[in-house]
Formats: sequence, C-alpha cells, structure tokens
Amino acid sequence: MQHSEFITAIEECYGEYNSDMLKTMVLKFILEKFKEEQLEEIFKKILLSIPTKFKTPPGIAEINDLFFSAKNIEAEAVKWWNLVNTGDAWRDAVISDIRAQACIQDMGGWATFQTRFVKDKDGRDIDQWTRKQFINLFKMYSEFPPKREFKIMRGLSENDNRRPMFIGDKSVCKSLLAEQKNNPVNKAIENMAEKFKVKEEV
Repeated sequence: MQHSEFITAIEECYGEYNSDMLKTMVLKFILEKFKEEQLEEIFKKILLSIPTKFKTPPGIAEINDLFFSAKNIEAEAVKWWNLVNTGDAWRDAVISDIRAQACIQDMGGWATFQTRFVKDKDGRDIDQWTRKQFINLFKMYSEFPPKREFKIMRGLSENDNRRPMFIGDKSVCKSLLAEQKNNPVNKAIENMAEKFKVKEEV
C-alpha cells in the first residue's frame, strides 16, 4: 500500500476530509511517521480502533494518540518483545515492524539476540535488563522512526533454502521477502556468492 492509497482507503471508509489542507497535513504526518511497508498494518489498526459509523476521517491528533501515546507505545513494545522471543537463532527472520527490526539490529542482530544469556551463573534472571533495553529502544524509534530499510535478519544456519520465520504480520513479511528477492543489488550479491562457491569447489 502506498501513502496516496492509504489516504484514499481512509476516505472510502470514513468519508472525505473537510478540506484539502487537512488532508494534506494528515498525508504529511503519515509520510513522516510510517514507511509504506507498515501502512497495511496501520490501516487495519485504525479500522479496529476508530468507528466508521460517524463518517469522520481520523485527524493527526487521533492517529498520534492511537500510535504514539506513551501507554499505547509501552503496550506495543511489550507485544513486540514477546513476538521476537518466539524466534529461532538458527533460522533467518523477517520482522514486519521496522522499529522492532531496528531494536534487534542495535542489540547485536538476530542470532546474537536469540542466543543471549537469560540467567546468570547463580540462576538469577538477567533478561529483565535486555527486555528494558528493547522497550526503551522501541519507544525511541516510535518517536524518531529509524532511517533503515527492511532486511532479512540472518540466523546461524547457512542453509539459504529454508524460508525465513515471519515475525508479526505475515502478509507484510511475505511482501518484504518478495521485495528482497527481487532487489537487483541482492541478486548481484547472490550471483557473486554462487561464482565464489563454484571456484572453491574447483
């Protein structure tokens, strides 16, 4: 979903904005806060949270409260903490939320995160500090969206034929995976790696 399509979908469900200026301001806010890969998930949450019966499209304040109030961000951070902890260090992963992906990258990457120590030598829980770090990073990236691209998070396995784990919205993950595979830069890297393998075998 593109940003222009997002606004069109909002107006189809909630009615048109009262003025072009208001519509432009909402579009600008959406452009600044969300990547296109997130828009489908954002749209679903708006539909579930804001009634359509009044035929009043959500403004900046409503969208901001829904996604960026301290209480909602805390709850969302905990939700993503639980989701990323369902992962497997050996498998690659695609995470549908760029903020959660950025948190994992800042904490050493997917494999490092999944193989971290959760208890010390005396059996005491030390994962609470990792959890706190993740949540604080998630809050920061909710306020200041990370300027990064979605990537396949690499696990420990060297088997590239296994499909990555999908963390979060599976439809978004599938789209992201397809984009990664069709990326000409990634294809060039794969071709170089394949040639290198052939030389090694010879």
